[in-house]
Amino acid sequence: MIKIKKKDMAFFRRVQMKINQISACDEEMIHRFKNLRGSMSNYKRVHIESYVLLFRIEGDLLIFDRLVHHDEAS
Repeated sequence: MIKIKKKDMAFFRRVQMKINQISACDEEMIHRFKNLRGSMSNYKRVHIESYVLLFRIEGDLLIFDRLVHHDEAS
């Protein structure tokens, strides 16, 4: 996120807003996000422009793992 903030502040703010939006969701709303397929099926995804934010749920924790270009996301 530090690199993104230095390169593109507007995109950084969009990512930050999406993280806040997901964090504010209740359990039912979070399960509406799409899962990845295959070996990464425990991750959920949300698109931000041409990037995909990957996150997963472990118990009561919401873990934001990576932000990758949509061509690299499974």
